[in-house]
Amino acid sequence: MSLTYYSQKPGRGQLATAISPLENQPAHNQFLSGQDIISIISHNNQPNLSWKIYHRYAIAKTAHYIQQNNSIAKNSGCTLSLVSFDNNYVRCDWLGDSPVILFSCDSIKKKITPLLHNPAHDTNNINEIQRVKLMGAEVTPPYFQSKQTMIQMSRALGDTNIPFISHKPDGFEHKIKEQTAILMASDGIDPILNNPQTIESSYNKYHNNLQSFVDYLASKSYEQWQNCTKNKDIDDISVLFSLLPMPNSPKNIAQSLILLDGHGPLGHEIVVLAAEALELNLKKATNLSEQELTQEIENLQNADLP
Repeated sequence: MSLTYYSQKPGRGQLATAISPLENQPAHNQFLSGQDIISIISHNNQPNLSWKIYHRYAIAKTAHYIQQNNSIAKNSGCTLSLVSFDNNYVRCDWLGDSPVILFSCDSIKKKITPLLHNPAHDTNNINEIQRVKLMGAEVTPPYFQSKQTMIQMSRALGDTNIPFISHKPDGFEHKIKEQTAILMASDGIDPILNNPQTIESSYNKYHNNLQSFVDYLASKSYEQWQNCTKNKDIDDISVLFSLLPMPNSPKNIAQSLILLDGHGPLGHEIVVLAAEALELNLKKATNLSEQELTQEIENLQNADLP
């Protein structure tokens, strides 16, 4: 069985609100907090194609749609994390710096162990730093007065005024062989993720109440933002934690999880547009063959997308 928990802390004095499900999408839940959106989509019928091609089609179509709305995409954009899973595989694709971490879970030892993570803005990953520099982005001193470097965003939806921004995602896939969980978050949680022991110790403490676990991570990040910025410029914080179905479970479960983190003066409008477009494009993908999807992706990538 899959169990998904989320917690949000809106920054800059904004409010968290639940968004009504899209029409004819009863299994869809969407939550807006400041410029962050979380979407949880349950699939009644698992797409008859690989999660990778399913993701790449939806992201390419959404990126193209956002770029066409140049009046709002020129000075604003959003990061994207898209995770889909069933009883056998989990797939993650991303644009930007929002972290995603895949864990193995040991219920007896009350412990989680990192298996994979997206290397976006990983200051210890030399390949990631070199990739960003080659694209024309900068590596600069960080905020929070720490000794770690900061990597300028190089992938996003929107931001059409920035020449080096790419709309082509990166991703990883993992075959589920044990109890596994996925943690997704907006970059507002970075102060906590920079200390993995905080995540592991808090999971050990709250393993019987995972809602309290994600609430703690969000609250702890919010407190650190308050302390470091003197309560003046707190980022929006969103945390989502999902226990994935056990492999070869008799009941097949398929879900997609979306996290969008907006930035810029119209970041709020961008995430609302992107969430709706992603939902619709994921649905469209189920009605096309893998060959048709591949051709459509190639057409979009050969168009005006960087």
